[in-house]
Order: sequence, then C-alpha cells, then structure tokens
Amino acid sequence: MTKLFLFSLLVLCLQTNAQNKDSYWSVGVNPLGLVELTQAIGPCGSYRISPSFEAWSEVSYLFAGRNRINDWKNLQGYRFIFQTRYYYNRDKTFFIASEFRLKHYAYNTAGSFINPVTSDTLLSYPYHASQLLLGGALVFGGQVVLSYKHQLYLEMTTGLGAKHRRIKRTKFPGGYQYFYSRTRQAFDLSYDDDDTGALYLPIGFRLIWKLN
Repeated sequence: MTKLFLFSLLVLCLQTNAQNKDSYWSVGVNPLGLVELTQAIGPCGSYRISPSFEAWSEVSYLFAGRNRINDWKNLQGYRFIFQTRYYYNRDKTFFIASEFRLKHYAYNTAGSFINPVTSDTLLSYPYHASQLLLGGALVFGGQVVLSYKHQLYLEMTTGLGAKHRRIKRTKFPGGYQYFYSRTRQAFDLSYDDDDTGALYLPIGFRLIWKLN
C-alpha cells in the first residue's frame, strides 16, 4: 500500500510541469456519505494538472446517524482520501486512480473484560475506544455532464482495495484485558477485530463543479 501511494506521488510530481490552459480546479460533495454506517459529510476538491492527469482529495467529518454500528455511542471522527488519476479515453471522462485512505473515529461502548490472573470477568463494562484504518485501492471512475452551462458533473467511482484496522481501548480497570469471541464465517465483517486487514470496495457518487 505504501509503495502504491509513493508511486502515485511520484507520477503527480512528474506531471506538475505539464500545466497548460487545460488546467483547472473542481469542487464537489458526496451525498451518499449521509447513508454510510459511519455517516460522512465534507467537501472534495481536485486540480486537473493536464487533460490526462488529476490530483483529487476529500476530507469528511464522521458521526453516528440512524445506522448505528453495534451499540456504539457518541461516535466522532474524520476520513481523508487522496487519489492520483489518469484519464485514458479520448474525451477525458473516464479514469483509473490509485487511492490512499485514512480513517479515524472514537466512540463509547461496552464489552467483556477478563483478568488473566484472577480469572475475574466483567460483563457489559462501559469503555472508550478509537479506531485507525489505513487503506489503499485501485479505483475506476467516470464523469457524466449534467449541465454544460453550470459546469456540473456527476462522478461515479468503484474499485477494490485493502485496509488495516487498529483499535485502542481505554477507561477500563487495570489488569483486565478485552475479551472478544465470535464464530468466524466467510465474508463476515467485524468492527471489533484489532490489528487485522480486510478488503474494501470504494464506491462513490459525487456532484462535481468545474470552477474555471
């Protein structure tokens, strides 16, 4: 994942000298962020360095909505996404991109803790947790013009990537360890597995405005 991100930055740097009259800025929003499990709201922006190359980024604030994960409460966090894009078709409307993704959020919940020395167990004990996820993906996307006059586009993306999850748990008695046991099944997704990797599908629909 790190090599993919560094390669993307190298490609971007090599293209910075290719700026011309076709270079421009764009901004956008992701309406579907409001229906994700960890709801997200925030802007995206991009700079078309040349007709074929673009640097794109999105920063979102994360919060808990109606679609609550497990019994998590007071969830707050952020998500940062960065892509380097190559537009390969004649009209420069379809692209392939390398993506780097950083996600962090904190929340309150409850769980079981065990003391390995005394074998004492605390059930449904409230504690605080935070999660950090790092990921990278290969993304394919395209843009459809909605209004030439207002430079408005609909952007659709999909892809395949991998992410790594780290969980930090605090505010529970000293000497106790978090106890978590579940029956694993194929394609089963758990938000309580610490220090693990998983696949992810970066699917998105965004409204994009060309600024100049």
